[in-house]
Amino acid sequence: MIQVVIVDDEVLARIGIKTFLDGKEGISVAECFSDAGEALVYLERTVVDVVITDIEMEGMDGLAFIEKIREKKLAGGIIILSSHNDFQYARKAIELKANQYILKQELTEEVLIEAVLRVQRETAGSFSNADRLPRKEGVERLEESLIAQDSLYYAAALLIPEESGERGGTINKEMLYGLLENLMRRYPFGELFRVGEEMFVLIHFAEEKGEEANHRAQIISLCEDLIENVRLYTNHRISIGLSALFRNLKDVRTQYHRAVAAAQQNFYEEESAEPYYDAECMTKDAPEGHFHTDAFLEEDGEQQFREELENFLKRCGDVNLDIEILRQTLISMISVMVYRILHGYHFPEETVRRWEQKYQYIRVISEAYEKKELVRRLDMVMCELRMELLTQLRMDEFGGVYRYVDEHMNDRISLTELAEMSCMSTAVFCKKFKERTGVTLIEYINARRIDLVKRYLGDPNRSLEEIAEETGFSSANYMVRVFKKVTGETIRDFRKTMGE
Repeated sequence: MIQVVIVDDEVLARIGIKTFLDGKEGISVAECFSDAGEALVYLERTVVDVVITDIEMEGMDGLAFIEKIREKKLAGGIIILSSHNDFQYARKAIELKANQYILKQELTEEVLIEAVLRVQRETAGSFSNADRLPRKEGVERLEESLIAQDSLYYAAALLIPEESGERGGTINKEMLYGLLENLMRRYPFGELFRVGEEMFVLIHFAEEKGEEANHRAQIISLCEDLIENVRLYTNHRISIGLSALFRNLKDVRTQYHRAVAAAQQNFYEEESAEPYYDAECMTKDAPEGHFHTDAFLEEDGEQQFREELENFLKRCGDVNLDIEILRQTLISMISVMVYRILHGYHFPEETVRRWEQKYQYIRVISEAYEKKELVRRLDMVMCELRMELLTQLRMDEFGGVYRYVDEHMNDRISLTELAEMSCMSTAVFCKKFKERTGVTLIEYINARRIDLVKRYLGDPNRSLEEIAEETGFSSANYMVRVFKKVTGETIRDFRKTMGE
């Protein structure tokens, strides 16, 4: 891989050059700098193949920069990109042994790639750099950072949504990186880094007693400035999470992941909370929860689902549940709910297969950036499911039977009455019902009643006799026998499992 460093004080120029090169023809952009002095510090510690630089820059200009590179043998190839068609500049560049001089107004992707490849071929092996450290990616590179080792450190993770939800449009990560890079110039105690597609700021202070409160105020000011400017220029909200304080750069990887976990907690809030990580407050134990299926296809079923979802998310937020655990738990809960609805009402195999394979809710849960967005998008998916299933029931000759059974669970249900409702004789009704559902009417009724029994068993104040009466069983003993037959376990064992 050909390692390239870009130095240009114009952010759009840096972004454009990187876009032309990175990942093309075996070329990797190792780093971009707006300041030649910062680039020199980097080159003194990191091996690169080609340096691409502008000439006119604030601070150290490009010609002085090239002179330093050649003096210290910091790179093999040098390409100058300039807006000036001036022979004096070109002659000076040649004297300093720059390998190529290209006018920006004549620059194309093909021209730049060809120049990098040619310069690398011509200069490969032309300088020795064995004593310098090899380049490292992302967080690993920080372990060899030049930041003073007597510093106090924080890692601030910046989480950026792939999609904007209600805000419209997507974020151009390269443009955003340029914006953040410029903002960070205001803060000498912070440096912006990239880890793949993610970004984070390494914050560092000299270790001085009594300065903790001042550090805290400066960090909050930085975070608020980043959030406000991103909102102003992109109309998006980024989430920022801060790690715990640490003193050893070798801990930066762990602290970065903690900062990400802290930033994810903003999922629960409309606006970013104070961005500090607290391992003691965050939990990986999800609160107990499930969605009731018996009323999902009733008139207020959609409202009930939404209320149960919002209640569960609130309880997760109250205990600062880890967001990844929340996603896994919610996917499991809705998968169980959908399965029970599809199989409980014996929908046609085609409908069952289509919805069990669709899994839109998995994508919604995995991608949702904030709680409000999750509720809105998940509500749309479940509304689609509900409308399709209600349509299926209206078309099904036994749709009225299913609803009647659910509405009269604690009554005596008459086979004759159901047959008449379906305009069939009892013999024809029983035959068709078994063909349609795969079970007899009694087996179907008992299975629906046992679903209701399971729900009531979660209430310790209800006795078995009360539950039997409320679910249409003639006695508690009969309910116990049917429960064992349908579920394969006793009520006592079921309650033990619930308790665990």
